[in-house]
Amino acid sequence: MSSRIRTAMLLSLIVSTSLPAAAQKSASAANPDLSLNGLFLYRGGQGGNRPQDPEEANGFSIQEVEVRLTSNIDAYWRGDVTLAIHPHPEEENGETHLEYKLEPEEAWVERIGLEDWTVRVGKFKAFLGKHNQLHTHSFPFIDAPLPHQMILGEEGLNEVGLSAAYLTPLPWYSEVVIQALQGENENLFASAANDDVAGLMAWKNLWDFNDETTFEWTLSHVRGRGDGEEFNSLSGSAMTLKWKPSDSSRTQSLSWTLEGLYAELPEAAANKRRGGYSTWIQYKVNRLWWVQFRHEYFGLPKEEEGITRKNSALVGYIPSEYSGLRLQYDNLRSPGASQAEQRVSLQLNVSMGAHPAHDY
Repeated sequence: MSSRIRTAMLLSLIVSTSLPAAAQKSASAANPDLSLNGLFLYRGGQGGNRPQDPEEANGFSIQEVEVRLTSNIDAYWRGDVTLAIHPHPEEENGETHLEYKLEPEEAWVERIGLEDWTVRVGKFKAFLGKHNQLHTHSFPFIDAPLPHQMILGEEGLNEVGLSAAYLTPLPWYSEVVIQALQGENENLFASAANDDVAGLMAWKNLWDFNDETTFEWTLSHVRGRGDGEEFNSLSGSAMTLKWKPSDSSRTQSLSWTLEGLYAELPEAAANKRRGGYSTWIQYKVNRLWWVQFRHEYFGLPKEEEGITRKNSALVGYIPSEYSGLRLQYDNLRSPGASQAEQRVSLQLNVSMGAHPAHDY
């Protein structure tokens, strides 16, 4: 066989194998990145068998399953959709039980390519403090902070609207965020008029003390009409100090967070002003293990309306970024309770696929 014939056969083989691969690659590049996260929970406690607490029932449950699709749409927009399956309490024949529902947790498109500006449209977690922007699988503890649950409910402040963020020219990282929200949170904005839009302003700052230590401080305020003529408002402040040595970032780190919320509800039947704080420490002992502690207080500013205190401790075994096992102990003292309620939760957190990083 001549060299000319062998060359022709080789070129033919290369073309015949590379074209389908290129076509497959092109087709794959057009698909959004897809990932799935699952949270499986076992809970045991003194109050988990009461019928009035279906969302904190003892035993096994699926805390949440999250499916996320994200992709650049074109040179001007990128999209992000998060669908969540989680339990909801439903009443039937006078009894409350849990049913699993599929809902859009977030679904937004964001303008890209604008210098110093970020514009987002859709359904998103509002820029309120620090914890409200986290997805459930990213919570520092298995459950949300007590002030968030008491003021905003289980879903937090998650609204349809428009968001604009501006990166200021200050010498440190400083971002100003303005958001217009539909105002559908039943605890804060229960207006019957569909065009009663709530407004939010936030100012986030981040300082690098050195190569290993950062400090973040965010102020936020949201205001909208309640179910009457008066406006309800909610103010928040959150600060986080992080220490992460560059030479041992995979083995050790430490962070401390303090976050407070304070709501004013002029037409509420009781507790027209309510607030509280949550503070926690997270320490990464080595490559696999975390230990964490949290203290929470809810009852500001009028102690006579009752104070709720909660202390939590958590141990986490995190072998990789795709799986983790966490054991949490809670000590909860509610107003009027003769003794504190004890609770233990065990959570398995797994991820499949390329799950994009969430906000810092």
